[in-house]
Amino acid sequence: MAISVSKMPRQNLEDLLPMRSFWWLLESAPDGIMIVDSEGRIMLVNARAEKLFGYTEDELIDKPVEILMPERFRQKHAEHRQAYESAPRTRPMGIGLELYGVRRDGSDFPVEISLSPVQTKKGLLVMAIIRDITDYKREHFISQTLQQALLSPAPADLSGMKMASAYHSAHIGALVGGDFFDVFAIRPGLIGIAIGDVSGKGTEASVHTALAKYSLRAYAYQDPVPCSVMERLNNAVSHQSEPEDFITLFYGLLRIREGTLSFANAGHMPPLYLAFPSREVSELAIRGVPLGAHPETQYQQQAIDVRSGDRILFYTDGATDARNGKGFYGVDRLTEFFRDRRFEQPSDFLAHLMKTLEDWSEDRLRDDIALLLVSIGE
Repeated sequence: MAISVSKMPRQNLEDLLPMRSFWWLLESAPDGIMIVDSEGRIMLVNARAEKLFGYTEDELIDKPVEILMPERFRQKHAEHRQAYESAPRTRPMGIGLELYGVRRDGSDFPVEISLSPVQTKKGLLVMAIIRDITDYKREHFISQTLQQALLSPAPADLSGMKMASAYHSAHIGALVGGDFFDVFAIRPGLIGIAIGDVSGKGTEASVHTALAKYSLRAYAYQDPVPCSVMERLNNAVSHQSEPEDFITLFYGLLRIREGTLSFANAGHMPPLYLAFPSREVSELAIRGVPLGAHPETQYQQQAIDVRSGDRILFYTDGATDARNGKGFYGVDRLTEFFRDRRFEQPSDFLAHLMKTLEDWSEDRLRDDIALLLVSIGE
């Protein structure tokens, strides 16, 4: 790629940094890049920075970097810059600061900025990498809106049951992704309980999540029998989704008076069932292919008797797939945790479980996690 000589760094900067041979890398970078001296004067800008802010290189060189910030931040930034010079350090993007740039036309836009100090024979230079996060902010707003619709906490008490829920999104900046849960009264004494996982992550997955969750409710209100709900929902997903899209789903129907839970499973992690007062924990295991994999699939269902004090832990695979150098957290550890803390209040139990998963993964959970604990008749 040919680079115009006029676009090369100013000579005094070339004397300090051997940059000429790498200039083409800076010019082709997807983010804005600039170098600022210890007095806050701009010494270098790449093409992306010019485009971001709407200035030419000649209009920026030797100008104070504060001209690229909204006026309300300029005085404070000068103080921050002086503090940074006394203790320079690399600052990565995405550390939670609310930062804004201002274009030549006066319009503001949200940015993320990383800083890298470079010591030279004539003092400190700082390389700043600037990223326009307008689209990210828009997605974040959409995620917040979807979260309110999709992740309303499970009711604490419904028909004599105690419940609690927890959610963690692995997608950076998004509050909701492809995992979801739902608890709803179909009619008095008849409760639908579901937990699922839509392929993908982030806002795109959450759109499919919304469709799946509310379609499930609609089918359950018409005919709540689990195998019937699964078959109709599978046909809908199969005809409305791309071939690579699928949903794993566990759906149960709790009959309070009869003390039974009937359920069907479309390829989801089987919930853990703890029978009171024993310590026995079993899986509510039944086979079924994920929704959307094959149209006209027939699903089987099973039923168990439940009684007061029994507990059911619904979860997505992000919980058992939490990992570190020792391996996955796994179903066995989850079962042991469930058994050992079977007397905790549902909300306390899930708070401790989420903290355990975060500690196990060394605060680097890679997958979405949805958790739902239902305690019968308490």
